[in-house]
Amino acid sequence: MDVEEKSSLFSLSIDDTTQSHLLSIAKWHKFIAIAGIVGCSLTVLILAGVNIYSLNVLASNNYAYDIGERIGELLGSLIFIAAFFTPCIFQVKFANKMLKGLAGNDQYMINQALRQLKIFSRYWGILVILLLVFFFVILAFGVSDIIR
Repeated sequence: MDVEEKSSLFSLSIDDTTQSHLLSIAKWHKFIAIAGIVGCSLTVLILAGVNIYSLNVLASNNYAYDIGERIGELLGSLIFIAAFFTPCIFQVKFANKMLKGLAGNDQYMINQALRQLKIFSRYWGILVILLLVFFFVILAFGVSDIIR
């Protein structure tokens, strides 16, 4: 058996059912991504409005410590929002490339779409690992305080 025969044994093709499933997945990812982008954008606007209002109130009452605390909360919130905004970009890229690849029967574009989906999944995996480590550290400090 030569190399050409081996590669044809393992080559995949996209039949109508697979194309239908991939099309549905791409449309749902696009919807979820757009909803996430809109949600993050609205959260930033609301957060900015609340912080501007509270900073004005705190500045008029000369609460310097509270102003620094509010700025810290704002920066922390923006980092948190950016962490949820980033995967939305990968979702949109996946959806657009998959839709384009399926419409044009373009294998390269489908591969690029799947690459974006892989990046999206890796991003969420790393984020979940970081959150688990963070929660275990918090739990460890909580247990150590109880023991003392």
